[in-house]
Amino acid sequence: MSLTHTIQIRIWWTDIPPGLPMPAMFVGIDVYHAPMMYDPKTKQRMRKSSCAGIVIQVVSNGGKSDRFQLFTQAFRRMGGEEYGLRDQLKETVSNACRLLNVRPASVVVWRDGIG
Repeated sequence: MSLTHTIQIRIWWTDIPPGLPMPAMFVGIDVYHAPMMYDPKTKQRMRKSSCAGIVIQVVSNGGKSDRFQLFTQAFRRMGGEEYGLRDQLKETVSNACRLLNVRPASVVVWRDGIG
């Protein structure tokens, strides 16, 4: 006897506007800012590398079925370079489109932490 388990995880949820063209790509971007550390050689507090994460969720049927796909990428960012993620965003979206075999009709982007 074989048991198969399907696990579906949704990392966020929102009401999808009825007129949003499908498939829709939802992109979340955030950065973990590593705390500054004291460097005994320079006798100064130094910025450590941080981690940027980009998460993509593709909805193909307007939420009317379980047609969701996920793709993520993480990037090392040097201290002080956490804000400029244009190239990383372009790479992640391109990889997601290729690997998930999707051409989104709509893209919604959330970028946490930018005032």
